Amino acid sequence: MRLLPAGIAVLALSAVTGAAQAPQQPVFRAGIEILTVDVTAIDNNTGRQVVDLTATDFIVEVDGNVRTVASAEYVRSVDHLRVVGAPRKAAAAPDETFFSSNAKGAPSGRLIVLLVDQGNIRTGAARSVMNSAKKFVDTLSDVAGDHPDIGKRVRNIPAIYDLDVRKKVVDSFSDYAQILSYPMPPLEHFARPDRIEAMLKIINDGFAELCAKEKDRFPGWVAQASLAAPDASVRESERAIKNGALGVQIYTNVNGKPLDRPEYEAFFAAMNRLGKPIWLHPSRTAAHADYMDENKSLYEIWWALGWPYETALTMARLVFSRTLDKYPNLKFILHHFGGIIPMLEGRLGPGWDQLGTRTSDTDYVALKNSLRKRPLDYFQKDVWVDTATFGGRGAMLCGLAFYPHERAMFASDCPFDPEKGPGYIRETIKILDSLGMAKDKLDAIYHGNFETLTGQKFAK
Repeated sequence: MRLLPAGIAVLALSAVTGAAQAPQQPVFRAGIEILTVDVTAIDNNTGRQVVDLTATDFIVEVDGNVRTVASAEYVRSVDHLRVVGAPRKAAAAPDETFFSSNAKGAPSGRLIVLLVDQGNIRTGAARSVMNSAKKFVDTLSDVAGDHPDIGKRVRNIPAIYDLDVRKKVVDSFSDYAQILSYPMPPLEHFARPDRIEAMLKIINDGFAELCAKEKDRFPGWVAQASLAAPDASVRESERAIKNGALGVQIYTNVNGKPLDRPEYEAFFAAMNRLGKPIWLHPSRTAAHADYMDENKSLYEIWWALGWPYETALTMARLVFSRTLDKYPNLKFILHHFGGIIPMLEGRLGPGWDQLGTRTSDTDYVALKNSLRKRPLDYFQKDVWVDTATFGGRGAMLCGLAFYPHERAMFASDCPFDPEKGPGYIRETIKILDSLGMAKDKLDAIYHGNFETLTGQKFAK
């Protein structure tokens, strides 16, 4: 059996992110009986999003009763949401910037439909009701908005938010299942700290419910934390692990802050005590410039080269801050086979054995001598890694040669391949199966090492 730690968004999260999705559930309900529903209407002939629908184009029934559709309008942003009777925009100009749509070739946009049970609204209160609805949608947008860059990326991959699509991907491979984790972007990129705990609960409870219903396809899940709210993340990590989470995922920085800051220590102390794995996912945006005299990263360098560097950078800070010495029971799983770490064996080994010889204003020699281990050992022997190399055979060989075999675990970075689902799974399996490993060695990567780390049996 092959186990793939894979990113998938919890479907219930649409109520928080405001992503354009099929109207499976209303995203707003109040005692005054007003609902808002996000709708994506696609022209079957062109594949493009329909943007000129009106309230009369919709029929909504609840328990067999027809409900009044008070307004249906395609809007640029929630600031343009208008009350019933206000002029509507007939069509979206192609050069306008809208909220994103998951329709290929469609103009990015969002259709907001307001349903009002007018019989439950007292005379003269309609305007107040509409204002309340607008306030809610404004708040929704304030939380998520139109997240750029990696937000654009995940919105265009149906297998991240469409469960039926994801199940088809899983079912296309024999003897295969996925361990689910939250993808991108980090919650701290778009949510205030005081809102993060509630959002984490939505993610983690959604995973628990989904995995309980789909055990054969998704036999386990990884809890999400956000160190922008460190105390909340400790509480939520403990709660999620009690609810069955195999471990907790965090990112390599917290809105640009390194993980060795004192305010994050409580989380590492808690995870050291709990003894569960920490999935460390790289994070960097285009705002992180490639050169000091520039304002942003160009050509997606922040992702292609920045993310692999982020993983190594974060590990270095955790090593030299002595976080790993202080909390020796921390179990980090590094994504993408450790990023650039394997190919830098010489620099991290003999190179950092000479730490301090290149620095004049700080005594790094004393720091190195205070560590419990050789610097290289922390990077090579004290972590676990996954095999997600984007189908790169050379990177796979490098990682397997560098890390102890029992530290490598199967993953493919599904569904971020060009096919948006099966591509990286297929190529990762193809590479591993072509290496001539003994069956017990191959099985260890596919599921055995992960089972040993988590203390749970998944292969049947």
